[in-house]
Amino acid sequence: GPDVTITGSAARVVDAGAADHILVAARGPDGVGLYVVEGTDTQRTPLVTLDLTRPQAAVVFDGTPAQLLAGPGEAERVIDHALQVAATLLAVEQVGAAQHLLDLSVDYAKSRLQFGGPIGSFQAVKHRLADMLVDLEHARSTAYHAVWALAAGSDDPALAASIAQATCSAALSRIAADAIQVHGGIGFTWEHQAHLYFKRATTNAALLGNAEQHRSRVAELVLDDAVAHAGAVSVATG
Repeated sequence: GPDVTITGSAARVVDAGAADHILVAARGPDGVGLYVVEGTDTQRTPLVTLDLTRPQAAVVFDGTPAQLLAGPGEAERVIDHALQVAATLLAVEQVGAAQHLLDLSVDYAKSRLQFGGPIGSFQAVKHRLADMLVDLEHARSTAYHAVWALAAGSDDPALAASIAQATCSAALSRIAADAIQVHGGIGFTWEHQAHLYFKRATTNAALLGNAEQHRSRVAELVLDDAVAHAGAVSVATG
């Protein structure tokens, strides 16, 4: 049977409206624990968001029966790892979306004729497409590194995941905006898919922390490591 009950709320939960079970990080007398609750035991209110393809809901827990999955101490480790995996997977999604947008833009620039030739022959369009490619490859490298860090059991998966999110989130936002510009008038229409990717990019940018927050996290992790390393050297040579 249920171990405890949970009371509280979560402002935005992805796919909460359709979830059979919801994982909840909640603080009890002994610290933070990880719990699972039945979706039907919660109050779920669908939210109107920019990206309609990734539904979100506000969730209220009012004495909701819950079962403990991980207690204090273990829960923090599990949650940290889950967030690292989520940030890495989101980075990979962002790279895939950016690649698709670049492919669309290049194809359009080759086929759209204006002033007697394809728009891709114009220097301004070439430069924009080149910038999109540079952004994409930079993002791809950080996403691949984050995947490797998790798969290989690296000692810095949190750093790799935040580097990937700081890079991929910003890159997709820029590439999505540039794709609309390359497509011109058709890029602004509901009939074209460019706006869907722009909305996904904007939503994703805030899903697990925005680029600025992840850059701050990277700085924090690097400085902590530097201080720890300096301390170890001092102790060893003192």
